[in-house]
Amino acid sequence: MDITTQRKFFYKIELLEQFGNKLTEPHAKYLGDDIYELRLEGTDGAIRALYFFFVGNKIIFTNMFKKKTQKLPKKEIELAKQRKSSYMEKR
Repeated sequence: MDITTQRKFFYKIELLEQFGNKLTEPHAKYLGDDIYELRLEGTDGAIRALYFFFVGNKIIFTNMFKKKTQKLPKKEIELAKQRKSSYMEKR
């Protein structure tokens, strides 16, 4: 990730820390099953970071990817769900 995209990502994280699950589009979106996406435009296109909340406002990122189509890839959502499940089992 180039420095400009990194700055945008850290700015979005600051917003997420400030607003939590109340952060909405265009910055974040609820996908269902307690999985959210953090949305940003990088220098080479749309980037998405999937995450969930744990015990209050603790944010757990599961995966990040460059979005190449209009629709969010199901495999990325499934990966986030699997990682969330695995995380919860260990807690």
